[in-house]
Formats: sequence, C-alpha cells, structure tokens
Amino acid sequence: MRSRGSARGSAGEDLAQRLRRGPLAVADALTVTCGICEALAVLHDRGVVHRDVKPSNVFLVGERLEDVKLLDLGIARASEFAWGLTATGMAIGTPEYMAPE
Repeated sequence: MRSRGSARGSAGEDLAQRLRRGPLAVADALTVTCGICEALAVLHDRGVVHRDVKPSNVFLVGERLEDVKLLDLGIARASEFAWGLTATGMAIGTPEYMAPE
C-alpha cells in the first residue's frame, strides 16, 4: 500500500503498513533502526524530544528501508522544557510504545 503526501509529498509507506505484510529480516530491521536513530539524533541536536516514536510515525520514503523520516511531532517538545510537562499519573504518547517505567 502506497500513500502520497504523508511525508512532504513523498511516496512511500509508514513502517506500520510495511510490518502488516510481515516481519523485517534482521538486516532490514537494523537498517530501519539506524535510520530512526539518525533522525532522532538530528532532532536531539536541535533540542527536540519526539515523545511518540512508533511504527506509524516512521515513514519509509519510496518504501525504501534506508530512507526514513519521522512523522507527527505534535507532542514533541524542546528538550529544555520537556521535564516539567507531565505530572504524576499523566501520560503523553501512545501507551503501547511507552517505556514501562
């Protein structure tokens, strides 16, 4: 399944769509993971914390596993402000993809 316009007009699919067709081979999973880490590093270098990394927010441009973009920065925050944004008992993000602590 291809989508248009999800990542600045790029054709491709999100990782959730890709995973519905079956699991990735280990080498492919490492390729995608490295792409995600690189994208997060760019955000972090700019002082931004994504706060909702999940398969549907990882876009594979042209369906290429090596060309990853992170989507949905709707709850992202500047890292200098990220610590005081939640209170005890308050959750921000997608529960299935949150750290257990």
